[in-house]
Amino acid sequence: MIGAVEGHRKDPAVFTIRPFLPPGATVLAAVVLLAPIHPDAGAAAGPVALGALAGTTGAGAEAGIGLGERASLRISHTVLSGAGSVTWRGLPYEVDASMGWTSVLLDLHPSGGSFRLSGGAAFSSGDMGVAIDTRSPVELGGRVWSPGEVGAVRGTVSMDPVAPYLGIGFDGAGWPGGGLGLSTDFGIVLQSYSVELRHEGGSLPTGMEQELANALEGEEDSVENDLNGVGVYPVIRVSLALRI
Repeated sequence: MIGAVEGHRKDPAVFTIRPFLPPGATVLAAVVLLAPIHPDAGAAAGPVALGALAGTTGAGAEAGIGLGERASLRISHTVLSGAGSVTWRGLPYEVDASMGWTSVLLDLHPSGGSFRLSGGAAFSSGDMGVAIDTRSPVELGGRVWSPGEVGAVRGTVSMDPVAPYLGIGFDGAGWPGGGLGLSTDFGIVLQSYSVELRHEGGSLPTGMEQELANALEGEEDSVENDLNGVGVYPVIRVSLALRI
């Protein structure tokens, strides 16, 4: 079946997203024991903060300790688990995420107040499962494939297990003293991506198996190039923490 399908024109500039549903069950906790580091021998021990957070890396817990009046160290663990959909280059994808994120960050407070500059490392585990919605004809490799021909198309999007993090934020948990408050992070993980797609089932005419394999390889390369052209994973998080 060769032809064009209205609504499946490949346009890299136009896509729509239905966001991930936030995890609604167990939130993993991070328990941290940190030795204080002081810029000078006479500095007092910094306050400890414990809290819960949620955002684009999922939901979880964090702990931190002050390193004097203008710095603090934080570690957090979050779990991203949920499903969503995205139309990418004219193809409808279903996305199922099951990932864990651990971050170790140094926060600097240049003015001594709540505003902070953050840098450190983000550790990720797990992948994003993806599937092209093939209930309607889809265009791959310049050819339109019927649902009966292509069968199911599934795969994964993988990320670097360790990557740098850079960001800014506001520490509302009573900085530099104590108290309960909301804090925010706005940052990026400098990330590279790997995409793998495969088809399962379907009934292809003789000699078309390799053509479909080549078409899927081309789609892998296109999505991978788009993601690596951006080269980041966005981080937006809100936490409720108690500084003691």
